[in-house]
Amino acid sequence: MLGKHLSGDAIGVANIESSRVSFSIVKVHSENSASISATRYGELPLEERTSGQHLFALRQRLLDIAKQTLSDYAKKTRTNSVKKIYAIVHAPWAQGAVVRTMVTFPQETHISAKIISDCAAKALSGARERPDYLGVQQLPIMLNGYRTAFPEGKYAHMVEVAALMSTCEENVRREITVTLREAAPAAHSALHSGASAIMETFEVMRPGLSDAVCMHVSGEGTEVIVVRDSIAENYFYIPEGLRTMLSRAFPKMRPEDARTAVRMMQQQEGGDTGSAQTQEALLMAEPEMAHAYGEGLAKISAHMRLPNTLLLLADTDVAPWLQKFFQRIDFSQFTATAQPFMVDVISASEFGSIDTSGEKNGDLDVAIAVSHIMHGEYR
Repeated sequence: MLGKHLSGDAIGVANIESSRVSFSIVKVHSENSASISATRYGELPLEERTSGQHLFALRQRLLDIAKQTLSDYAKKTRTNSVKKIYAIVHAPWAQGAVVRTMVTFPQETHISAKIISDCAAKALSGARERPDYLGVQQLPIMLNGYRTAFPEGKYAHMVEVAALMSTCEENVRREITVTLREAAPAAHSALHSGASAIMETFEVMRPGLSDAVCMHVSGEGTEVIVVRDSIAENYFYIPEGLRTMLSRAFPKMRPEDARTAVRMMQQQEGGDTGSAQTQEALLMAEPEMAHAYGEGLAKISAHMRLPNTLLLLADTDVAPWLQKFFQRIDFSQFTATAQPFMVDVISASEFGSIDTSGEKNGDLDVAIAVSHIMHGEYR
């Protein structure tokens, strides 16, 4: 960690997803305050995303926008003192998994620090030695089946420790690290898990919500984290993302034009012929979307039905449409109450402690990445 002594100094924050990257220069003032000085974005053309050069192409985009952003910042401030760069890596480049272990005793037993430590070590046995190990987020400890904030010193006959572990293939980690070093040779780089950033967003933005299905929809897929009693229970990746959705609805449009059409439809509320045509195209694409998400949700809910609240994290341009989709399509066969999902959308505007300083406003993924670093550095 950088520590509080770097408050106000500039750091780099890269957000890496399946089909898009961003790079921001951020000044973190405290756990609750940060400002973004500059941001650039890079999105792969469709033909590159479907070729065997996906990783190479993404590496080139990341290098280009990192160098450009650092140059923009240096011209603006006449300094280039970025001391550390964080990369938040999402699926499919990084994957998550909930690992857990349980220890039982024949009678109520005094829970010592050693018991907790041994239980945690057992849950993560061999994880840190794996070549694809990226990181781990410790989850709350359960005593006798109940979440316990301060378990040490209490009595229980069952202790359960769980963690959200993330992995990233060794060659992917190497390419990202080399790219960031090439962009800023004097800066130290650190890779963080996108799954952990999603979970942290849930905890920070919805502290009163204990049970939910968190969905982070990106270009090529959707990361799903099932949360019960404020603890991540399951992680799953559904290969259904915005690119696939929009290419079905608008096969002759470029991805950016399709997103613009959806945004205009939502702003005009279907008040003209163009909006009506856009809405009809999206409706025609929804059956295949429903099938893809239905297959994924069926696998996740095979052991236990899902919470009724769906917490949606998606691009501002398409979030209202996706919210209506998940509310309208009948996924009740997968929910605990056999009722449709109640969809709650997290928007970039909720991250009010992040000052965009005139940069692109409303980018949820950048806000999630910066918020993750803020809380990771200062808590």
